Amino acid sequence: MPDDRSLVAAALGQDRYATARLISLFEDTRSAAESRRAQVIDQLDEIKAPYAPMIGLTGTPGAGKSTLLSALAHSILARNATLRLGILAIDPTSQISKGALLGDRTRLATGDGDDRLFFRSQASALDLGGLGRDTYAVSRLMVRLFDLVFIETVGIGQSETDIRQLVDRTYLVLQPAAGDEIQFMKAGIMEIPDAFIVNKSDLGNLAQRTATALKTIGGFAVPGENQAIPVCTVSAQNGDGVETLAAEMATCLAADHGQRAKSDCWFFRRWLRYCYGQWGLDWFERSSAGGVEALIEEKGYDRAIIFAQDLWNQQFAKAEN
Repeated sequence: MPDDRSLVAAALGQDRYATARLISLFEDTRSAAESRRAQVIDQLDEIKAPYAPMIGLTGTPGAGKSTLLSALAHSILARNATLRLGILAIDPTSQISKGALLGDRTRLATGDGDDRLFFRSQASALDLGGLGRDTYAVSRLMVRLFDLVFIETVGIGQSETDIRQLVDRTYLVLQPAAGDEIQFMKAGIMEIPDAFIVNKSDLGNLAQRTATALKTIGGFAVPGENQAIPVCTVSAQNGDGVETLAAEMATCLAADHGQRAKSDCWFFRRWLRYCYGQWGLDWFERSSAGGVEALIEEKGYDRAIIFAQDLWNQQFAKAEN
């Protein structure tokens, strides 16, 4: 069995098996995996920098996110002969069996023979927010292995906004005739995108009316913003507008991606709340000098988790004695 250093070298060489093995490590919930993850991140940071940009695609079920993402991925790869692209798609999870419903991954055609495109699906594990429980951990690996990373959320409603905390640019995919225009004016999900995408433009006037409604209210979607949110009209079915949208997304490659430290802090607090509850998060903020921000700056995300686990175990041992 190859060691982690060999897996890192192979994954950077576009080996799919090694990449999948590393992702499985970052999805491992056992405490013993924490130190291995920290070492893998250290190895990657020694080899590859800077981090790849992340683009988020979110939207309601049936909007065509997976089909559109497939078309966009192949268009972006065709524009850049050396670019490596990773896709992490969040699958819905059964309320009954707790297993992933795999319909999403079958709709995303990754093609064959192109080692530059890697696709991974991940169960949401009934987590709220549109992402999976381990999405952030895996995304930290993927931005170090690829040149561009797409995150496709599970089908969302009106309040699943975690994607905004994760990616550099967020696109909200909508479909024509999905509801009245009042739905576009609701707070929550309408406040998070950097751009709207009206998919299924092949529906003609229906798509145009939806785009017009979005442009009308786009300037009011985010309070305090002076510029209206851009609206793109595309058809994943016949390809209309896909090349233009892919070119616009490719500009993320040259942009500044300075929110990683902010994301580390936000998702570290999310992890604390998940493991120890709100009381545990508040206790940690009080007992840690400088709070979460100071800890992340000193130790980094992975070792901050190890530190928090040790601190909590020490406190628990004191309580037992």
